[in-house]
Amino acid sequence: KDDLSRLTFVCIPASNTEDNESRYDFFSSAICENTGMNNAYGHIRILESATSKHLGGTSPQLIFDSEYFKGKYVILFDDIITTGKTVFNMKQELEHFGAEVICAISFGITTQDSYYSDAKLKTLLEQYGR
Repeated sequence: KDDLSRLTFVCIPASNTEDNESRYDFFSSAICENTGMNNAYGHIRILESATSKHLGGTSPQLIFDSEYFKGKYVILFDDIITTGKTVFNMKQELEHFGAEVICAISFGITTQDSYYSDAKLKTLLEQYGR
């Protein structure tokens, strides 16, 4: 019940390698060392950078170690959620490789453009899963 070693922690990559490393290399290592979860940080690489989603950009092109994700129980982490599409797309991608995504967590959501009304947020949660 308290054994988290069956879980794999996946940080959804930032839009470029430099930001990804500064945000998630130490963070994912610390989380996994303190919880016993597996760290997927080294199993997803950025092939081609993109601009940040909250700045109107597109997603980076990623390379996955697809064999690593087979049979893994995954916890997704995204620092800030803007539309929820990145989390949803990552979930689909990892499940395509045979992982089971059991939850997604974040520090917060972008609200600077009043993108989220209560109704919109409820719809997104229902659409992408709670």
